[in-house]
Amino acid sequence: MRPNKRILLIDSDENSLSIRRFLLDTHRFPVSGATTSEEAVRLAEECAPEVIVAAWPFAAGDLGRLLNQLREILPGVPSILICEKLSDWPEGVVADAVMLK
Repeated sequence: MRPNKRILLIDSDENSLSIRRFLLDTHRFPVSGATTSEEAVRLAEECAPEVIVAAWPFAAGDLGRLLNQLREILPGVPSILICEKLSDWPEGVVADAVMLK
């Protein structure tokens, strides 16, 4: 059996982050969670995630800049953006997939 992919969750809302982390932990995914840009970059360098999941809105900084920075640190690692509706997609944010809340 193949191990589950390591996931980096990024959400400035600690409650939402905790819920997503709990759900993924329940399914045995190794998860690191960040509520700030600085924490996300540190965890990306330390934990080498295989998938990045980021929630919009992101009150802790510029999500577009953060995802671009993470793409430089982790080239080839896919990113998924979680948002309320497609019309909420923030300008300048590049993600490989979108998931609606």
